[in-house]
Amino acid sequence: MKQPKKEPGKLKLLARYYKPYQGLFFADLFFAFLGAAVTLVIPLLVRYIMSTVGEMPAQEAKTIILKIGIGMLALILVQLGSRYFITYYGHMMGAYIEHDMRNEIFSHYQKLSFAFYDNQKVGHLLSRIIAVFIFLISIRKLCRCITCQKTFDHKLQESIFC
Repeated sequence: MKQPKKEPGKLKLLARYYKPYQGLFFADLFFAFLGAAVTLVIPLLVRYIMSTVGEMPAQEAKTIILKIGIGMLALILVQLGSRYFITYYGHMMGAYIEHDMRNEIFSHYQKLSFAFYDNQKVGHLLSRIIAVFIFLISIRKLCRCITCQKTFDHKLQESIFC
């Protein structure tokens, strides 16, 4: 017996919209990870200053604090650049994907017969499309947050913040 063709999963269907923008997608993820790593490193530097440098002689402590301060300033600039990339280019990628989805849906709607529109309210169709897009945008943002959070060890997070 011939088995029926298996339909692709919903995640696979969604992933095909990311394919043309996969370079931008991976760059966005890289900067998300980089920003998250910098966020975890800064408290470690402050902890080092408070625990180790505080017990050193004044002149030596002053030199180390100045070096660490310059390093922290550089890390903050890296974090600023990461957030800019994520905010600007991540949003741009989402807008491109949303545009592609809308084009596909509207081209499908144009292929439907007039009898379909006699039985459907156009306002309801458009409001469902808009609701789906808002849902997809929130899912994309949630996935990016979860991905960044899952990459870092929870024990490391506890050691920093506890």
